[in-house]
Amino acid sequence: MHLYRWRSYDSEGRRYRGEYYAESPDRVAEFLQEKNQSVIDIRKVEPFSLKRLWRGTEERMNGRKKAGFFRQLYVLLDAGIPLIRCLGLLERNAGKGLRDLSRQLQEDLRRGFSFTAAMERQVRVFSPMAVALVRAGEEAGQLPAVVKALADYYRQQDQLMKFVRGICVYPAFLLVVASVVFLFFCLKLLPLFLDLYISFGLEKTTPVYQLNAVSSFVGEYKVPLFCSLAILARAGWQCRKFFRRQLFRFPKLGQLRRDFLEVRFLKVLSLLLGSGIPLTDSIRMAAVAIGDKVWQRRAGEFSLRALQGAGIYIAAKETPLLFSGMTLEFIAVGESTGSLPEMLAEAGKLLEEEFLDTVKNLKKILEPVMILVVAVLVFGTIGVMISPLLSLLANLPGFG
Repeated sequence: MHLYRWRSYDSEGRRYRGEYYAESPDRVAEFLQEKNQSVIDIRKVEPFSLKRLWRGTEERMNGRKKAGFFRQLYVLLDAGIPLIRCLGLLERNAGKGLRDLSRQLQEDLRRGFSFTAAMERQVRVFSPMAVALVRAGEEAGQLPAVVKALADYYRQQDQLMKFVRGICVYPAFLLVVASVVFLFFCLKLLPLFLDLYISFGLEKTTPVYQLNAVSSFVGEYKVPLFCSLAILARAGWQCRKFFRRQLFRFPKLGQLRRDFLEVRFLKVLSLLLGSGIPLTDSIRMAAVAIGDKVWQRRAGEFSLRALQGAGIYIAAKETPLLFSGMTLEFIAVGESTGSLPEMLAEAGKLLEEEFLDTVKNLKKILEPVMILVVAVLVFGTIGVMISPLLSLLANLPGFG
């Protein structure tokens, strides 16, 4: 028996989590199915160790790998190759992660599972949204088209995430450079200046005393400090969701996050509706795919209003902080013309362009601010180190 930590959601989109002792993850999935809940994630709880703290949990398949899997599967299916043979070809020719996934899916198909059921068993790879789309594609006989849509979706999401991460790299790089320069001045240059001041008989100023105390402390305890910083960095990474929530309390960053979530929600919702999935189910699954509790609650209100008979535009308009004004206009046009999936996709594209422009402008503002911070830190440290020389010059005749 092993301890497993699970996450699930019910038919109304409410999320649950807990722990369960079982022989295998399949038994945990059966336990949740008996409770009429759908599996989001099942993880085996490992005993605590420093190695586990550093390595963290097992990495999931990222968007780029998912896009590659669905893209290759679409090409093979579109060529008329049977599904089980497609998976066999992927097993032989794909990379390690895709090879293992293809083999497991192929084995489940041979046991008599449908492709949808086989995907549901891979809870760490396929989201409920992807499973629902494939189910709709299988039932409508349009599996290649659905697989292609999933490939395009994951490719676009991966490109968006790469762009956002790329924007964050430069400020992080400047902070690292500033920290390295400060440590270099403290540990290497400051002792040389102190020896020079002693040879000249100069008294150290208060800032030099303070900087020397910091340098001595870091030099004496550098190994414990390095280990502590490494552990804190890892612990901070594990608590990154908490820090993100605090960061997004700032108005401008909070609005950026809301725009980002709306773009993702619109893309997933248009994909689900275009596959023939009913509106209320599409809203619920799209909200689960976003992974934000506040957004799920708002989407639940939207779904409930639509289910009670309100028009889609009215239900969306009466749900606060879910859609922007531009999106509401597209929803009104889509509802009146019967092309809601296409209008939602178009709104998502326009919002994504606005979001990327805003992030670029934010980067233009952030870059000089970070350069100024680095300059203040570097020149401030230099000023502290040469302050005894400046005091000496100030006391010389003609300089006072």
